[in-house]
Amino acid sequence: RFAIVGEKTSNKHQSLVDYQKRFDRKQWRSLHFLSIWRDPLERLISLYLSPHRFLRQGVVVAPTDYDVDAFSEIVRTYPSTTQKLQTRTRRLPKNLTLLRFEHVRDDLEKFLDSKGYGLSTPVDVRNPTTSRVLFDQMMADDRVKRIVERSKHMADFNLPVR
Repeated sequence: RFAIVGEKTSNKHQSLVDYQKRFDRKQWRSLHFLSIWRDPLERLISLYLSPHRFLRQGVVVAPTDYDVDAFSEIVRTYPSTTQKLQTRTRRLPKNLTLLRFEHVRDDLEKFLDSKGYGLSTPVDVRNPTTSRVLFDQMMADDRVKRIVERSKHMADFNLPVR
């Protein structure tokens, strides 16, 4: 897979609370936050089927079935996008722009244009799953849908998506 790591970024799914700890107050207030929003059902199924979960001695062993209880545990324990984007005061930052996952290339181009920048490098969106067949089966499974619909992740639909 890939890593996004730097002086202020310890991992690619770092929360804003974690970022907030790495900046002084003046720097923090000057920042603009850019993140990607994805439908919670799709995001959580993608997380469940993520290749990193199926690594066995450095090799991805693709699953042939899914476990609803294991999926439910991921939904219960993994933070929602809303939680990841909240600051220490449990509010969203004022300078937040959310790009839609399914339109990330176009949304990013519009965002950069609005800031006076051009998109000089094409954005190649990659988000592999271990099994497209299982992804589609889970998307159609009413049990999986109910687990997400009854979770904290539904709050993500209230986020200010572009």
